[in-house]
Amino acid sequence: MRNHHDKTIIDLAINQVIFTSDGKNGVNQARIARPDLILLDKAMPGEVGITVFKELKKSDITMSIPVILMTDQLSPEEIEKGENQLEAEDYIAKPFASVEVIHKTKEILG
Repeated sequence: MRNHHDKTIIDLAINQVIFTSDGKNGVNQARIARPDLILLDKAMPGEVGITVFKELKKSDITMSIPVILMTDQLSPEEIEKGENQLEAEDYIAKPFASVEVIHKTKEILG
C-alpha cells in the first residue's frame, strides 16, 4: 500500500496516477486504463509481483506498457550490473529515494 507522500511525489512527475491495492486489481486497471508506465512492487498483497509482471507482458493489451519493478530482492549494485531475470524497463531497489522514482519515471516517459 502506498502512502499519501508517495502519491504526491509521483504526481509531481506525471499527470495522472492510479493506485491499486493488489495485483489482480492492478492487472485489471492496466487493461482498462492502459497507462503510460507501471510502477510494480515485487512484494504485494494478493499476488506476487513477478506473477503480475508476467501477466501484464503476456497480454496483447498491456505487453507494450513499460514496467519499473520496485524490489528489495536486488541491491542497487546488482541492478546496475543488470543481474535480473525479468526484462522490465528498469528496477528500483527498496528502500528508495523519491527523487530516484521521479528520475526513472521521466527517463522512460521522455
